[in-house]
Amino acid sequence: MTFGSKYSKKSGVEELVQKLKTKYTGIWRGTPEVSPPFKCAYTLQDQIDNEASLELTMKNIFSEAERWNGNGSRNIEVIEKIKASVRISLVDSFHSPQLSRHDHLLDDYFDSADRFIKEAKKFDPSLHLRDIHQALRNLWIINSIQTYLGINISVTPSAFAYSLLYPYTDNYLDDTRFSEGEKEIFLFEVGARLEGKIGEAPSPDLNNIFRLISLIEKEYPRDAYPAVYGSLLAIHRAQKRSLDEQRNRYPVDLLDISVEKGGTSVLADAFLTAGTLGGDVADFMFGFGVLLQFVDDLQDLQQDNDKLHRTIFTRKAGLGSLQEITNRLFNFVRAVLEPTQIFTSQNAKAMAELTRKSCDLLIFEAIARSEQLYPDSYLIALEKFSPLRFDFLRKMRDKVDQKCDALNTGFISPIPSSSRSQMDI
Repeated sequence: MTFGSKYSKKSGVEELVQKLKTKYTGIWRGTPEVSPPFKCAYTLQDQIDNEASLELTMKNIFSEAERWNGNGSRNIEVIEKIKASVRISLVDSFHSPQLSRHDHLLDDYFDSADRFIKEAKKFDPSLHLRDIHQALRNLWIINSIQTYLGINISVTPSAFAYSLLYPYTDNYLDDTRFSEGEKEIFLFEVGARLEGKIGEAPSPDLNNIFRLISLIEKEYPRDAYPAVYGSLLAIHRAQKRSLDEQRNRYPVDLLDISVEKGGTSVLADAFLTAGTLGGDVADFMFGFGVLLQFVDDLQDLQQDNDKLHRTIFTRKAGLGSLQEITNRLFNFVRAVLEPTQIFTSQNAKAMAELTRKSCDLLIFEAIARSEQLYPDSYLIALEKFSPLRFDFLRKMRDKVDQKCDALNTGFISPIPSSSRSQMDI
């Protein structure tokens, strides 16, 4: 089943995706596997001081959370405050003058999340807390794109709708009560709705999904913004292809699938943010999505192994060459994020630095949680470039996770996550 003939061809998105997929696959393959050129090393005392500051922040916010002892929407507020506080402390650990001058960005993110939570509960009072938090991860990426493009951080109808689509589609596809055949029909009907071929939901499971797509149509009329729908159909195809791969139906190119899925996910975010994109901006957004996908895949290494999900990182781990591909990922982050001259505002420059340092920290955390897969010499050499020791990073994750689990949700990374944390349509 294929979709997108009208909007993909009219908008040129299908051709654009193929072009950018070829480009970033080539960049990845050409990225060296040598140790990355870190600009800053941290002494043991630096790391201890950073950890003490973060421990104090976590202690204070956990104590406040205990006093609130809320439920429902109140719990979401508590967890959001935990997340925001951890995020600020992690950013502070980099001691970056560029970032410290733009602390208001983090406040704007928190305000955006608060508005999203209220709108989500109004849209569907039955939404579970974890569903709202899944949707928030995509909203943070859209907020990042708004910052790059010089647009005020806000929850637009399309940002709300696209972000909230994820839990509805993901929950259905993960539900073991539905057969593979039913899921195929579900994917076909969602694709047909994105194409504009059907308007009314053919089953109750699709009601909210169709309502959300209608919100996008009100902000972006189909005939005036064909690229918006071309990009939505592109991520739909990529996600379906990824699901087919996980079912092990046929030999696949894991790198090609990862690049397509990651790139199209953030490309769709960007089109939904601006309606139209210049070539350089579309290029950057696609690459941004690819690097987030790779970082996410490294973060999910253990989980993917347990579920027998295949990625380029699980494959390298099985071959005993995880060190090399991890170095390549560090270098790829720099290759994608450093050429950002197309974004000239100070906020955009701060966002680029925040993104790079955040990706580094996520990679450091992933290494810490999978340290048994790396040589000791590699861990020792790399740890001095992390503002926090690996053992602390691992324990911090567990500690925050336990606190959020007690509030009926999972840990929410203080840094925007990647395409796997977005839509599965």
